Amino acid sequence: MVRREGEEGDREVRTLNPSQSNPRLRYEFDRGSGYESELRLTAALSALIPEDELLHSDHRFFQIVHLLTEYCWVAVHHSLCDLTAALAKGDPITATRHLVRCADTAGLTVECLRVMTNSLAQVSFLQMRKDLAGAASGLASPGSRNIRRAAHAVWAEFEATVTAAGVTMADLVEATGPDTSAAPATMQLAEVMTGLQRFDTQVLEWKQVHINLVWQMLGGQPRAADEDDDADDRPRSMRGRSISDLERLAVRPLFPKLWLQNTAVYRAASAVAPEEEAA
Repeated sequence: MVRREGEEGDREVRTLNPSQSNPRLRYEFDRGSGYESELRLTAALSALIPEDELLHSDHRFFQIVHLLTEYCWVAVHHSLCDLTAALAKGDPITATRHLVRCADTAGLTVECLRVMTNSLAQVSFLQMRKDLAGAASGLASPGSRNIRRAAHAVWAEFEATVTAAGVTMADLVEATGPDTSAAPATMQLAEVMTGLQRFDTQVLEWKQVHINLVWQMLGGQPRAADEDDDADDRPRSMRGRSISDLERLAVRPLFPKLWLQNTAVYRAASAVAPEEEAA
């Protein structure tokens, strides 16, 4: 604790690094400001591991990156709830706005991973990993699990909305074309469809960057394996699961039927017309 006088009055303030000998390098908070109170910032900063309990010099960075990611998933989940409600009300414009927020917020999780990938040395990661509890595996993330569950509700509401509008997914794809003659309502639903795919693309990008981080920190890149490597000897998560599980998850979308439609459109466009085949 440090006593400070100022606009908040003479009060005790807290520091994140009280052992820091240089007063100017101490991170002070809990100054009683309205900003900290409204944001619950004091409670959020109090969740950080005390400096004297850090296992490694990168431990705090490691925790903060993961906390930022989990907060982002909470924000995405909240927007998915609002998106589902907007679809149920027949409001595709608001639904599209929420999807923009979902995609952009999911993009922040990608940046969190990139910061870790670009600045965390493998030696540092492995040293921390030995000291972390086995239950600390990222596979137990509540964020990613709740996003997957919410995606099922979103897709069910979207399919119901499309059916109620009397159109098909193929109609929505057609409505995205530059020369479309689709009705405005159909075009609005097409924007929702496009927004769903953009959001799913961001989540898939997060998965791809994450598996790349795992390969960088643990090894096991499948195309860089020695010919005599045993498949059962691949690196494993902190819960003992093979990274092969992560590699499978890395290509699993939230909305598989949406991606199947892309395949259907491609096949239809690539099909040979009967008269061309006869020629």
